Amino acid sequence: MKVRVSVIALFLFLFSSILAQDSVIVRNCNYNLQQARSTSTITLQSSYAKTGIYAGLAWRSNLYNGFQMNMSLASKVRHLGLNKFTPLASIGLGYDLFRKNYTVDLVPGIKGQLISSRLTKSSSVNNLELLFGYEFIFGKRFQLIQGAYYGFGHEDSENFNVNYTSFLIHIGFGYVFMHSR
Repeated sequence: MKVRVSVIALFLFLFSSILAQDSVIVRNCNYNLQQARSTSTITLQSSYAKTGIYAGLAWRSNLYNGFQMNMSLASKVRHLGLNKFTPLASIGLGYDLFRKNYTVDLVPGIKGQLISSRLTKSSSVNNLELLFGYEFIFGKRFQLIQGAYYGFGHEDSENFNVNYTSFLIHIGFGYVFMHSR
């Protein structure tokens, strides 16, 4: 339970700090309104990871000069029918290689994720993973997003610790919100 609360607190802190930094950057720069357009994307996505199939929501925002930040929160599909919440929370940073093209984006990046599984009332397994990969984004206002990541993970429980290689493949449909900074 402590892990879930800390993950939610981390998401709220990062989201609020990003919004605060955007307003500081705008006050210090002399952009006209056309150049200072920023986008945020909300995505409904399905993911296949080493630990199972997940469904959830993702948020992505363009930061500065092609850098993008993304966060997602998903739950294991198999456990939803059993009224169990098995979260996959991730945060990532990428760079948009095709910044001038507004319909196709290729974003290589790095992603850190936490997967928490409760085995019994007194024991749980936590997986921390660091992944490298890409996201391919197609569309302007409505987007099709496909990504693949590969990297390393560490599984931690009361009885054992294991290091392993991991992967994440996801596909999603998103909607882009444009706003002025």
